[in-house]
Amino acid sequence: MNKKIILVIIILFSQCVKENSSDTNEFINGTTSRHSIVHDGLNREYLIYIPNNYNQSEELPLLFNFHGFGGSVSYYMSYVDMRPLAESNNFILVYPQGSLLGGYPHWNAGLDNNENKSSVDDYGFVEELINYISSNLSVNQNRIYSCGFSNGSFFSYSLGCYLENKIAAVGSVGGTMLTETYNNCDINSPKPMINIHGDSDFIVPYDGTFGLQSINDVIDYWVTLNNSQNLSTNESYDKTIKKYQYSDNNGSVYVEHYKIINGGHTWNENVNFEGKNKSKLIWDFFSKFDLNGPIN
Repeated sequence: MNKKIILVIIILFSQCVKENSSDTNEFINGTTSRHSIVHDGLNREYLIYIPNNYNQSEELPLLFNFHGFGGSVSYYMSYVDMRPLAESNNFILVYPQGSLLGGYPHWNAGLDNNENKSSVDDYGFVEELINYISSNLSVNQNRIYSCGFSNGSFFSYSLGCYLENKIAAVGSVGGTMLTETYNNCDINSPKPMINIHGDSDFIVPYDGTFGLQSINDVIDYWVTLNNSQNLSTNESYDKTIKKYQYSDNNGSVYVEHYKIINGGHTWNENVNFEGKNKSKLIWDFFSKFDLNGPIN
């Protein structure tokens, strides 16, 4: 099964509906607005939420959340809604829209080579988006985070690898590293990573498949990268979630993994660990780090 087939399968589990959002050239506090920039000849859209307490005198963290293959950014935001977290924790939230591949929105998580079915420059798009948002809003350049679902997770991992000087931490739900990313990732400094995955996910299998690394491989990679071999475990009261934390010798947890027992291919916010849904788990993990490591 090649990468194109994998992505086509994933679309069967995506939906497209609309949610109200304003189309504007302004960034407005407390409002979800739709914007676009032109990159590499393509008009690229994104939704952005700016918390009510935003002011130009304070640099805020910036969090990207990438939808899955075939996803509508409006619908994705409606069911993976991190806006309440952005409001209560005072960070800027961005949901970019993928460009079309065979008629379906996607993220190009691969490198520019003959095996890649996409020629879209999504790495350049994200970099330009960071620069554009930072030129209009006060952004903490040391606190830019990336997470995503499914194909969006593939892309989030690759951003952590190929834009390592921009992305402070990486999060994944229902996704893994492409084997290509796994083999070519060359990060030179610690980078925190949180992974949430169902062990019964047959779209992105927990044990991996052709072109997709197993979750255990992914965990091992980031544990080694972050020199965080000290493992502690816990589980939810109903034993449906197993939590794995990997810390370095200073006690900083650089890698977290939540294994959803009998969990499928979904970002289900009704699934929670100790009262925290998936979005809350991701933000709480991210909020402990910047590009320089743990925030004191």
